[in-house]
Amino acid sequence: MEGVYLEDGAYEYLFMPVSFQGYNARLETVDPNGLAPDALKGDWNNGYEEFGSLDDPCLEYAVTSITGQSVRSSESAAQRRPGVRLVEGLSLPEISRRPEGMILLPPDDGRKD
Repeated sequence: MEGVYLEDGAYEYLFMPVSFQGYNARLETVDPNGLAPDALKGDWNNGYEEFGSLDDPCLEYAVTSITGQSVRSSESAAQRRPGVRLVEGLSLPEISRRPEGMILLPPDDGRKD
C-alpha cells in the first residue's frame, strides 16, 4: 500500500489508510450491529472517491467538525482532478498545529522526489 505525503511548512506527514479489528481477552469484538455514531452520514456517495477527497461525506463532516469551517467546494467533482490535494483556505485550531506525539520524518529521509 502506498501512502500520501503532505507538507505543511517545516513539517512533512505520511498518511496511510488503516483498517483493523480488535478483540479483548475473551476474543469478543465490536457488537455485530456496529458502534453508535456521533453523527449519521452516508458512507456511499454514488461512487468511490479518491483517498482524502472532501466529496466523501464522512471526511467532509470530520474536517468541518475539527476546523469549524465549511469545506463544501463550489466546484463539481468532474471539474477537479483526481488525487489527494491540500484544502486551500482552511486553518486548523492552534492546538492542532503542534505535532507533539507524532512521528516526524527527518529532513533527509532518503526518498527520491
